[in-house]
Amino acid sequence: MKAGFARIEVTFSIDANGQLTVSAQETTTKTESKIEIVPSYGLSDEQKEQLLVAGFKHAEEDKNARSLIETKVEAEREVLALESALNEFAALLSTEEQQSLAEHIQALRNSLSTDDLALIETQQAQLKPHSDAFAARIMNQSVKTSMAGTSAKDW
Repeated sequence: MKAGFARIEVTFSIDANGQLTVSAQETTTKTESKIEIVPSYGLSDEQKEQLLVAGFKHAEEDKNARSLIETKVEAEREVLALESALNEFAALLSTEEQQSLAEHIQALRNSLSTDDLALIETQQAQLKPHSDAFAARIMNQSVKTSMAGTSAKDW
């Protein structure tokens, strides 16, 4: 797949015996892989309990980190898709619209170098009206091109 298009869901689970199971699935193709890691030594009950407590203790922190990563990945995919579309369909926009879209894309790209989730989401929200209007123009052109030479009676 092209860079940024693979969507992989990874799951980690530890059973009561300390056996780690890691599974990964590419969500588009549903291709799945799984590996089980069995320690050469056993975990004591106390160690297992410490792992569980640590997991609960850091759950909110882990959730926030995951949310940031997912938002960044989605924003990067959006930037790549818009830049690709801009290269191919720039003629559908005026010079001012191209400049405005490029500025909003750059603002989103700049926000990705931070760990400020609110800033990234704000930049995405500010880009959305511009990207939606651009996508609508691309769609309209595609429909117009595919419908050229046909009439309602043909359907």
